[in-house]
Amino acid sequence: MHYFIRHVYVSLAIIVILSISSTQAAIRPSFMFDYSVWKATHIVIATEGQSIDGRLKVLESWKGNMFPGSTILLPELAEFADKKQCRIHWWTLNDLPKPYVRFVTGSRMMLFLVKNSHQQSRDKSVVNKETWQPAADYGGFKVSIVWIEHGEAYAYRQTINPGPSRLEHFGTAIGMKARIAAYVTIFTDLEAAIKETNPARAAQTLSAFLDGGFHAGARASLEAIGNMGECSLPTLRRLLSNVALPFLHDKIIATMVKAGGSTVTSDLLKIVNEELDYWSKQAPDLTVGWWNADPANPRKSLREHYIKLIEALRQLQVVGCNKECKNVVTNTLELWKTTPALHDIGDGQIARTCAVLLEKVSFDRAN
Repeated sequence: MHYFIRHVYVSLAIIVILSISSTQAAIRPSFMFDYSVWKATHIVIATEGQSIDGRLKVLESWKGNMFPGSTILLPELAEFADKKQCRIHWWTLNDLPKPYVRFVTGSRMMLFLVKNSHQQSRDKSVVNKETWQPAADYGGFKVSIVWIEHGEAYAYRQTINPGPSRLEHFGTAIGMKARIAAYVTIFTDLEAAIKETNPARAAQTLSAFLDGGFHAGARASLEAIGNMGECSLPTLRRLLSNVALPFLHDKIIATMVKAGGSTVTSDLLKIVNEELDYWSKQAPDLTVGWWNADPANPRKSLREHYIKLIEALRQLQVVGCNKECKNVVTNTLELWKTTPALHDIGDGQIARTCAVLLEKVSFDRAN
């Protein structure tokens, strides 16, 4: 449920990590289940057979329209003929109880693939002639595969930074199959909602995706709602008023503007007014550095309100800030400039955004 908050934290962490010398740390490829399920057009169970050469036979199809018995050519997988590439990393060197193993064999592999039908395989004996791309944007096929041994799943991941990507235990195959089936069920309903131009039904899929931990799917639902235009605004307003979704409010605000354009100006002004009232009450008790201060729960709530306000102000820049918003933006600017604990965050980005809005209002009125 809290992916969007975690995404902000992870983004900040990545910025810090990237600022460190590359000799000390680097982001390495990792298998990402949620993203891979969303990105893949086809998810299959396949086998390398007796030789690990990149020629695989499909055993089961979990997403997409590939038939069992089809052959896939993935020459990149021939590197796993080297047993060193197939060694599973364990945090202990003790003997492992069954069903855990030290090496993967390629006898059963879960492939997350993206179909590229514009390129054809040169091997005319292959039934399935499409060229396949990995679902992963970074790391290729190595992190678009889950190896299955005795029902246990293994994938390449970077669990510690600095550190390499290593083949590690990743749950069970049946658990992953159940989650993939749930995703496909929800996505099928989202496709129906899009076909019907039914934003309320699409919102149900958003909730279902979040409940299942499919955060990329939830983003797809929200994007679909925005693409439905002004008819989606009542649904988006309900989502914005949902107290269980504060981590999603900034995305909902941006989607409202996408769907309704300048017709949501009053919604944006209402948000800024509400946030101004909230921050006016919080300001006397805030100290410089609150963004990273403990305890975590109040900090989290403050961050969510901050992100909601800055997004509303940014979207006012998109739709145009008329003279009706002058007072609230002026008051927000004054609060930020006179409260060091607020002005300190983001090097005064809210104050700067307010100043740009007021400058635009003055320019428009002068012309």
